[in-house]
Amino acid sequence: MQYVAYYKVGTLAPPPPGDWSVVAESICVVGVERHLRAVHSFARAVETAERLNFTYGLTLERQPQYRGTTEEIAVHGFAEVKGIFGKRRRSWRLGFVPGAVARKVGPAGTHSSEEVAVRLHAIFSGLGDFWEIRFALMVPHVAMRMAA
Repeated sequence: MQYVAYYKVGTLAPPPPGDWSVVAESICVVGVERHLRAVHSFARAVETAERLNFTYGLTLERQPQYRGTTEEIAVHGFAEVKGIFGKRRRSWRLGFVPGAVARKVGPAGTHSSEEVAVRLHAIFSGLGDFWEIRFALMVPHVAMRMAA
């Protein structure tokens, strides 16, 4: 079944600082259906951040207690939001890196989680509770040259 996105934000996320090479594009965050309230709140914060030129993006967090499972690497969203005393940074737990990708990033994989960065591609919303968050996985440019 094909879903039609009627809401799309997060396409203006800047790349992380440094020299990075993309190793996987358009990866879909899994498990967002378990975090719908957080995903919706994050999408609204991203929409506001884009309008106000605030920073936002995604981070990864390794969860050792889930080693070898599909929940091994958690995806968190962050955004600067307006507060009473100025800007502040909020974060939301959004889901997980797909298992196949997590195995490549893990300690036994190609890269350790300390050597990777993520860049938000977009947040899509469709009918009902359909949400999709897509991102790119990047490694330091130097690591790409050494692997070649």
